[in-house]
Amino acid sequence: MDTTTVVILLILGFLVVGLATWVVFSHRRHTRRLAGLAETASAERQQWEMHLQQVVQEGTAAHLADVAAERREKEESQALVARYHQAYTASLKWEVGSRAKLLEMVSAHGLDGVLFSGIVFATGGREQPKYVTQLDHVLLMDDRVIVIEAKNWKGVVFDGVAPSSVHAAFGALIDAGSDGEFAIQVRREDQGTGLSITRHPDPSGTSEKHSVAPRVQVRRQAFALRRLIEARTGEDLSIDACVFYSHKSVRLFTPRKGAPSRTPYTPVFDTAGMRAHLGALGPGRIGPGLIERLAPGLASMATDATGVGAYAEEWQSVLDAVQGEQVD
Repeated sequence: MDTTTVVILLILGFLVVGLATWVVFSHRRHTRRLAGLAETASAERQQWEMHLQQVVQEGTAAHLADVAAERREKEESQALVARYHQAYTASLKWEVGSRAKLLEMVSAHGLDGVLFSGIVFATGGREQPKYVTQLDHVLLMDDRVIVIEAKNWKGVVFDGVAPSSVHAAFGALIDAGSDGEFAIQVRREDQGTGLSITRHPDPSGTSEKHSVAPRVQVRRQAFALRRLIEARTGEDLSIDACVFYSHKSVRLFTPRKGAPSRTPYTPVFDTAGMRAHLGALGPGRIGPGLIERLAPGLASMATDATGVGAYAEEWQSVLDAVQGEQVD
């Protein structure tokens, strides 16, 4: 073997040894790199799992807090409404007269519907002031809803009419006292010969009970009921509203619809006017099926529900049943 061959063999040997060494070290380096990546991935996965667990725990706690808050809010609203229902039931004697007259009128005109009396519900949600809305009567027909604010006022009532426009002598004695909507009641005092004058709204601003005119009051009530129905059913209904002065001896002066006004017209009736209004009702502005859709919900908020016409048997009055038991 000559020298050249020996040199070539030595070079090949060194190359083989070097290649083997490079392969070993490269494999070790790659293994260490993979191990590092796996360790990093494991740490990141562990960190993500901890973060996810924290998010789930926080979300669960927040959800439980929301559920608890909603439960408290519901219980508070129910308690508030229950107190008002009790108070209304105790004072229902003031609405018995208007209820009886309305039922007689609806029946006499051959109308079909349900008259709900003493509807009470709470408005306002979480972080909002809670208000209780009380409706004297709601007449539900298959194609219309009418909110009726009943006033058992006796004497002379000027609703939206300045006393001076009725007679100059009234103007000399009684000032309207308001540029907006108003109602003034003049009645003989229960004892004595003096006269009592009550203004709505109260010009002094000290009477919360007399803070708004009846027309304004019933429009607010109708709006609150409209929003409640929309929240519960998704229906945005057009709801009628009116004021009914139901006392048999009331003498009512009120303007008729016709003059342009920026304020929505809200009709005001005495017994004769209410009877004529119900008798002149045409087709409602809402499609049929209202009683089926709305009656159960309204009944759950009402002190009494009385069916008339086709609904007399289905919706029988609790008040009439109690009165019948007392008579027996």
